Amino acid sequence: MQFTESNKFTDSFVAIANFQLLELRMETLPIGLISINGDGLIIAADAWSERLLGYERGSLRSKHIGTVFSDNGRTFIDIVKTKGPGYFGKKRVKTCTGKELYVKVAMATGLETRLPTLQIIFTDLE
Repeated sequence: MQFTESNKFTDSFVAIANFQLLELRMETLPIGLISINGDGLIIAADAWSERLLGYERGSLRSKHIGTVFSDNGRTFIDIVKTKGPGYFGKKRVKTCTGKELYVKVAMATGLETRLPTLQIIFTDLE
């Protein structure tokens, strides 16, 4: 099969549509995703994160993780230090408001900065 410009366009269009569908599914799942940088600042948070943590849309960005979780965010940093950057494990943590959440933590490289970021995925479902 010959790969033509038309096929490239169609494949690109399908890839974008699939990504948008995945993005929509992620926004409707009761799972939050927060990314923090090496200084502990939140660089990205989705709508569910803000909803689960009791924040308004867009208000988590640039906050220190310690203002959100009761242990000043040490749990996440300690997991990476003791388990390594590829660790993806489950742990319970409390927010500053006392709400208990179940989290998984993973280390990743930021798409825009190419610097290591910590990905925190959490839910209030067990």
